[in-house]
Amino acid sequence: MPEQVIFVNSHPIQYFAPFYAHLHKHKVPLKVWYMSKFGLSGEVDKQFGTQVKWDVPVLEGYTYEFVPNTWFKPSVYTFWGIFNLGLISKLRREPKSIIIYNGWNYLSYWIMWVFAPLFGHKMALRCETPLSHELLRSPKSKRIRKLVLSRYLKRFDFVLSIGSQNTRFHEYMGVNPSNIVPCPYSVNNAYFRNKYDTLKDQKIALRTKYSIPNDHVVFLTSGKYIHKKRPLDVIKGFHAATKTNQKATLVMVGDGNLRPEMESYIADNQLSNIVLTGFVNQSVIPEYYALSDVYVMASGAGETWGLSSNEAMLFNLPVIIASLAGSSSDLVRENGYTFPTDDVEALSKAITSCLNKSKDELSAMGNKSYEIIKSYSYDAMMDGVKSLLNREDSINR
Repeated sequence: MPEQVIFVNSHPIQYFAPFYAHLHKHKVPLKVWYMSKFGLSGEVDKQFGTQVKWDVPVLEGYTYEFVPNTWFKPSVYTFWGIFNLGLISKLRREPKSIIIYNGWNYLSYWIMWVFAPLFGHKMALRCETPLSHELLRSPKSKRIRKLVLSRYLKRFDFVLSIGSQNTRFHEYMGVNPSNIVPCPYSVNNAYFRNKYDTLKDQKIALRTKYSIPNDHVVFLTSGKYIHKKRPLDVIKGFHAATKTNQKATLVMVGDGNLRPEMESYIADNQLSNIVLTGFVNQSVIPEYYALSDVYVMASGAGETWGLSSNEAMLFNLPVIIASLAGSSSDLVRENGYTFPTDDVEALSKAITSCLNKSKDELSAMGNKSYEIIKSYSYDAMMDGVKSLLNREDSINR
């Protein structure tokens, strides 16, 4: 039986690190291997278009080490940019373990795919792909990927599923349902709920701080200004919905290469009720959730989940989420609306519906958001990981 869990990541990630600390706190035997130090020194994030250095700890509360990257041009943005030959000797020296990693998009993941089983380790794959995204591909692409990935997946003992669309993807690729382990995608609920409790009575003060009218219905979106997030859809949908209702503000937390187009649209249409914040670090984002009334995510293909929706729901916000965002199938019930990705008119109608609701009705929807998101927690993720250490069955290789 495996003695420990080893998570392998390309680099420290602000959403994953608190979960590792949670596992360590609850005495789950684990190590974390990082294949690069990207993000620790304020490197330029190509999608944000600016230097990013998270102001929350990503290396505290758990055991970790960095495996030297041996590629001559290291990068987290390319397949070849993460190449860690030292993984082979590390796998050879470790006691029997469950090796968990996140897909197939780096050469080092394939090194582990080859060598981890040879040294007696079990492997668990955690990929985020929703079936809805896979089915958007061309017939030829779908055939090739199914041929390759179904064989790739057969070598894994388990797969961890982040949600219903992800489960359907694994089943589509031929994984035995009994080897699909639920591991619902979660954020640090305790942290964000504590921030909610601290800030929930400061809505007026926060709106004053950021020059947002107190009598407005505030719609919030949070994410990079890049194509897959579809920020222009949000602006256009909000613009259409508020032509006859001016008591609304749209706050767009983030930055990225679409900002000039967004600014041009705002200027051309003389929209004074849209705020582009620029990059906002993790410690400040809770203030924006606390001053808002409704959360909007318009993302399309490439948005495998959208963890900002989890964060917003922990602040009791109703949600409007596009159908292709991976979380829409799981997180939207009586707490908001889904709409077809790319359909600005449908998004506008959802915004209008929220504008027509009373404060009490929006509050009731927000309370339902919190009830839903409570089950998407680190404890639920931990149950999935712990089950791997106790299971003897595995996919037949």
